Amino acid sequence: MYLTTHSAVGIVLATKTVNPLFAFIFAFIAHYILDIIPHGDESIFNKDISAVKRYKKIISIVLLDLAITAVYVFFIMTKVPLSPVIIFAAVLGSILPDIIWGIYDIKSIKILKPFVKLHNFFHNPSKKILHLNIGLIGQGILIILLYIITI
Repeated sequence: MYLTTHSAVGIVLATKTVNPLFAFIFAFIAHYILDIIPHGDESIFNKDISAVKRYKKIISIVLLDLAITAVYVFFIMTKVPLSPVIIFAAVLGSILPDIIWGIYDIKSIKILKPFVKLHNFFHNPSKKILHLNIGLIGQGILIILLYIITI
């Protein structure tokens, strides 16, 4: 899933608590549950291209995704009377598994390995490959529905 999708789910969960720690934990757990669903990002991590090209592609996508996430969070903050601390905790919890995975992919930090194994275990266990466009459309619809639910 894209960071925006994970963040949108995290924010919906954050609306159900007034505790930033709970918002973080619920969003962190939800990340793994969401990743079970095939979501069309498999082609992004193509190991057949050079590492430099792959990282450039991933960095471009992550930067765009973070920008979209920031806009989404801004709109939510203007519509929902929720503490910015709770929103930040939920967003951080919801994207932290991908951040850990990305750091580990670049530099294999031993302490992160159990989190990466957990992430890989939950990430599309059916191994069903969706076309990127189908994944984007599905996640776009989910983000819109989550926005409507949240406001």
